[in-house]
Amino acid sequence: MKKNWLFLLIARQKWMLFLALLFVLIEAAANLAMIGLQKWLIDDVLLSNGGEQFRHILMLFAIVFFVYVVMFVVSPYVMHKNYLSIHHSLQKKMMDQLQQVSMRSYKKHPVSFYLHKLNQDVKTVAVTAALHIPKIVQTIFMAVVLSLILLSVSPILFFLLLFASTCYFIVGKTMAKKATIIAKDVQERKSDLFVHVEEGISSTREIVAFDRRKWEISLYEKLFNKMMDSVMKEGKFQNKLLFLTEPLKWLGILSVLLFGTYQVAAGKMSIGLFVVIYQYASQLMKSYQELFQYVFEFFHQRASIHRIREVLHVESESKGTKRIDDVEDILFEEVCFSYEQTAKGALDRLNLHIPKGKKVAIVGASGSGKSTISKLAVGLYRPDSGKVLVNGVDLTDIEASHFLKRVAVVPQEPYFFPDSIRMNLIMGLTDITNEQLEQVCEIAQILSFIKGLEKGFDTVIGERGISLSGGQRQRLAIARALLKQADLLILDEATSALDRQTERMVQKGIDDAQGGNTMLVIAHRLSTIQNADMIYVLEDGVVQSCGTHEELMEASSHYRSLFMAQVITAS
Repeated sequence: MKKNWLFLLIARQKWMLFLALLFVLIEAAANLAMIGLQKWLIDDVLLSNGGEQFRHILMLFAIVFFVYVVMFVVSPYVMHKNYLSIHHSLQKKMMDQLQQVSMRSYKKHPVSFYLHKLNQDVKTVAVTAALHIPKIVQTIFMAVVLSLILLSVSPILFFLLLFASTCYFIVGKTMAKKATIIAKDVQERKSDLFVHVEEGISSTREIVAFDRRKWEISLYEKLFNKMMDSVMKEGKFQNKLLFLTEPLKWLGILSVLLFGTYQVAAGKMSIGLFVVIYQYASQLMKSYQELFQYVFEFFHQRASIHRIREVLHVESESKGTKRIDDVEDILFEEVCFSYEQTAKGALDRLNLHIPKGKKVAIVGASGSGKSTISKLAVGLYRPDSGKVLVNGVDLTDIEASHFLKRVAVVPQEPYFFPDSIRMNLIMGLTDITNEQLEQVCEIAQILSFIKGLEKGFDTVIGERGISLSGGQRQRLAIARALLKQADLLILDEATSALDRQTERMVQKGIDDAQGGNTMLVIAHRLSTIQNADMIYVLEDGVVQSCGTHEELMEASSHYRSLFMAQVITAS
């Protein structure tokens, strides 16, 4: 869904869109028929005393009016249903795309940048596809039919109105490019303001704690003023268009009025025909103006189409197709990796082996590349060079969803949804019993806290778990990971916010619960990984040494200095 993505999206709704087009065309035809029947009502009934024809004309009028009313009611319903379907499909497609893009893309733009596109731009495009396109077709249909009717009645009158329509076209073509530029600028300014507001709300605690409310408001004012300037510029542009186009509409209507009056006075046109032709001409000029407005709205909305296309064209990771039955081992071969904002690589020709059923630990000073390994191990990032192999297969060749079902991760900063504790623990898993929840929470040393809450597991913890302490969040995240019963458990400094006694209890519970499953532990406190089967010591993205705790204490001065420094600090 890269090229012609909008066409493909519309094609999926083609039959419902066709139905909407059919209904609006019938509505337009009924409207024109009601106007046309007025000629016979005036000429043959009112002026000629044709009482016998009155009944037939009235019956026809009633039938046409009934059709018009039905279509007038049904067509908006069908179009709105199409709007909801297209909105849903496009938003779903964008969410799916955003969940597949490279994590590097999120380094370039904040999440709220994409949220604005998901909300405002998707709505704009859905309105264009489902509501405006049928209306544009209806307007073109009416303009063509009315032009043919007026041409058959009076070529002179037709060419007068054609001149006005040509002027509309010239104005539209001249102003179209500028309209798109202005509309895109307005959307960008609105997006900047939305991003700032969202970030300001998310960082409320920091803003209050650092007494930066005035500073935050001043930034808001600057962004709001920029957005207001863009909106006012767009308003002035629209007023300019109105100033150029409104006289064209009245020029056409006055031309018809003067020409029709002359024709009636000369006896060349009946009063009934004059009334109908005047209404048709007014309707035609209205159609020209509506078509002009729709075209300009399309150029305005094209900015949203471009913005959505930018998201759909964001670099996404190539999808693997291979599947694995379980995670036998993970091997890092000559892996190099760097973040874009740092000139120095986070990992440099890293070689590391995580065998099945073993507890492997990674230690090192801050910034040595420990957490980067966990991100590469689950495919959140891809190496700049080298390979990450799972069961001897390149991780990029493995189907991501299939692999991730066998992996559980506890990150440094776990995310929690503004929902209940139960829903945050389950995270889409099925057939989870209360006994299972209590079991993993007991291992994570969080069960007594949950049972002490009035609503227990049904307690809502707020966005990002704001009502919990750092240690409580970490323990909930550990319980969530254990509940998955994955082949590979990755703990990325998962107990850093716990006191030492609780940390030891949690770590022992995890070791017992994992049994023969594989564990990758990224630790800051070395006391928690002394029983690891293999410990890798990182320094500046390179494995400086590896072995068991006893082996490293004897052979690695770097590991020994790290361990002794923590022992001294603890004592």
